Amino acid sequence: MNVAIDTSVIVVFSVFIMLVGFSFSRTGRNLKSFFAAGEAVPWFIGGLSLFMSFFSAGTFVAWGSIAYKYGWVAVTIQWTMCIGGLVTGLYLAPKWKATGNLTAAEFIRERLGRACSSLISTFS
Repeated sequence: MNVAIDTSVIVVFSVFIMLVGFSFSRTGRNLKSFFAAGEAVPWFIGGLSLFMSFFSAGTFVAWGSIAYKYGWVAVTIQWTMCIGGLVTGLYLAPKWKATGNLTAAEFIRERLGRACSSLISTFS
């Protein structure tokens, strides 16, 4: 009985996700619309999205266990991630925006050539 419930939940969820994908497939036609929302999103919403992408089950489970086992080491590592995010936002992001590239692969292809980009994509 549990298998039937599990299977039906998976099927319903999959159909729902496919319908959402099909409904949005008409709006996105290029890399800029996919990666940067066509630059229509305010900066604070983009920042909030980045901030929320840092959170996962690992944030609460893995870091919780590290904090339990080692104490302030986990807090120290989290603070360094916070400092890294600030450095990225204040110094690296403006330089990245100035390149006009949306993805790392695009930057590598432009700067180092198609062969290097293909090589890196092979090992990624």
